[in-house]
Amino acid sequence: TLSRLLQWPIFPDILSQIRSYPSGNGVIPYYDLILKALFPNEDIAPDAVLQFGDHFVSKKLTDWIAFKKPKVHFCVAPHSLRKDPLHSVTCRINCDPSDLCEALTLHLPGRSPLNWLTFWKELNDSAREGLTSYFNKKEMKLSEPLIFHKLSSFLPSKSALFLSNSMPIRDANTFFCPKYKIGPIFGNRGVSGIDGNLATAIGIAKALEKPLLAIVGDLTFLHDLTSLAQLKELNLSIHFLVINNNGGGIFHSLPIAKKKKVFDKFFKTPHGLNLEHTANLFDLSYENPKSLKELKEALATSQTSIIEVKTNAENNLHTTKEIISHIKEIQTSLR
Repeated sequence: TLSRLLQWPIFPDILSQIRSYPSGNGVIPYYDLILKALFPNEDIAPDAVLQFGDHFVSKKLTDWIAFKKPKVHFCVAPHSLRKDPLHSVTCRINCDPSDLCEALTLHLPGRSPLNWLTFWKELNDSAREGLTSYFNKKEMKLSEPLIFHKLSSFLPSKSALFLSNSMPIRDANTFFCPKYKIGPIFGNRGVSGIDGNLATAIGIAKALEKPLLAIVGDLTFLHDLTSLAQLKELNLSIHFLVINNNGGGIFHSLPIAKKKKVFDKFFKTPHGLNLEHTANLFDLSYENPKSLKELKEALATSQTSIIEVKTNAENNLHTTKEIISHIKEIQTSLR
C-alpha cells in the first residue's frame, strides 16, 4: 500500500519474505539482475531511498546506492544498531517496519501513476522475459543460474527454504523470483561465513515442524558435516541440496582468479570428494540428479536426503555473464 501511494518500486531482498508478492504491487524482484545489466547509468539515479531492515545481500544494489549518493536515505529497523557501511543513511528510525508503513498510509494522499515506477516495472518484465528466453533457447546442463531460475517450479509448496552463505544466497537473490508466495525463506547472514549452516537448517526445521529445503555449497556442507549426526534423534523432513562445484565457486568472480598459481590451492580449495559417502555415513538417502526432471523427482519425497548436484564454477560464471549481456541488450532497447 505504501508503494502504491508513493509510486515507488520495492526492491525485495531474498530474505525479506516479499520476494514472491505480485509485481503489480510495486515489487521488482529482478532488481539485482537489472542493476547488473545497466549499472552504472546516470539515467536511473534515485532521489531518495527508504530502507527497511539491515544490509542487503545484493552487492550491486549497495554499489548503486554508493555511486548515486541519494540525497535522502531513511533506514527503518527495530533496533538502534548502526549498520551503515556506506555512511549514506541520512535519517534512522527505530521501530517495527510494519508499524511505520501502516502509520504512513494513514497520512499520504496518494499519487497518480509515475513514470519512475512504470519504468522499473518495464525493466522487471524485460528481465523476466529475457531470462526465460535465454534458457529456452539453450539445451542446458544443470547450472546454478538454471537451478535458481527454475526453483519455484519444483520447490514443494509447503516447504520452508534455507539458503546458505557464499554463492547459494547470492544466486537466489539474482535468479529466484517465484510468481506465487513461498517460504518462509531463511539465511545465516553475518560474519559467520560457512560456519554452522547445516546446524542452522536443522534447527529451523525442528522449530517450524514443517519440511525444509536447505541449499548449500559443497565447502559449506563439508565444513559442518558432523551436524548431520543430530538427525538420528529427530523426526524431520529436510532435503539438503548440495551444489558441488568442487571448491569455493564464489572466488571465480574475484580478481584473484587470474592468479592461477595461487588460486586453486589457496582460494578455490578443490576437494574432489564424492558426497554419496557422507549419506552412507549418516544413514541418509542420496540422489544425484542430472536434469531438472530428476531434481524435481528427488525433491518430491518426504524422506530426509542429500541431493548432490554437480556443476562447474567456471561454466556458472560464464552463464551468468551471458545472461547479463542478454538482459542488457533487451533493456538498452527500452531506453
